[in-house]
Amino acid sequence: MVYTFKIFASRMQTHDNRETQYIVSGKTTKSTTLDVANNDSQIAVVSNIKPSNDGIITVVASPGTNNNNSVQYFYLGVIQVDYQEDSLTEANNAPFSNAGNNQTVNEGDFVMLDGSGSFDPDDDVITYFWTAPEGIVLSANDVAQPTFTAPQVDEDTQYVFTLVVNDGILDSEQDNVVATVNDSITTEISNRFVNTKHKQIKVYPNPNNGSFILELKNFNRQAEITIMNLSGKVVYRIENNERSHFELNSPYLQRGIYNISVSDGLSIKTRKMIVNH
Repeated sequence: MVYTFKIFASRMQTHDNRETQYIVSGKTTKSTTLDVANNDSQIAVVSNIKPSNDGIITVVASPGTNNNNSVQYFYLGVIQVDYQEDSLTEANNAPFSNAGNNQTVNEGDFVMLDGSGSFDPDDDVITYFWTAPEGIVLSANDVAQPTFTAPQVDEDTQYVFTLVVNDGILDSEQDNVVATVNDSITTEISNRFVNTKHKQIKVYPNPNNGSFILELKNFNRQAEITIMNLSGKVVYRIENNERSHFELNSPYLQRGIYNISVSDGLSIKTRKMIVNH
């Protein structure tokens, strides 16, 4: 819709100039003036105004530049509002979404999606709506550059994110971006008697506050578990003692990223863990 505003105001029996300025704002802003002194027929007209993206049009009255009244009186009398379909004006074009480049990351990495390349050909303000796959929680789904922490995976896994932008009227076509999360590296120490089953480390919750559960699968007995900070300093070490389930409480761990390494003499597998007090 486009709107036309017809404004009438009057102050009779006066001998000074009572010019009033009217500013009408929506997606665009237009203004006009009217000297209301002894006015009995003149109107001010502002046409072809579109509402803002949130559907609002505002009208502001103030003294005009020619107003010479000693106290700057100005007037807002009667407003007639007419509207029509937007067929006589330039058609609105749909915006274009751009979800950014595909990424390859490691478990526990801080990942930022980038939809800042999205745009509207009419230069309208656009809003964002991201959809994340199951298991991923975005920092926000209505910003250009949301973030998330790459989850733990048992094998290299692709996660598809979708982005749609809106110009206040029309949605864009959906654009997709793929974040591939790599499984942590398993280093084989010897080819002799290697357990061919896929070895897994599960840490949850992750991130955590220093208290977490560690589960091992398909490791040989007596595996050694080592927790190191990013500088390589060992902050915790235990031997498996034939256990595959551990409930660990380490409140002394400082905020940061740690590598949990499990070695059973045949292979070493690592997993990242985030401590976030």
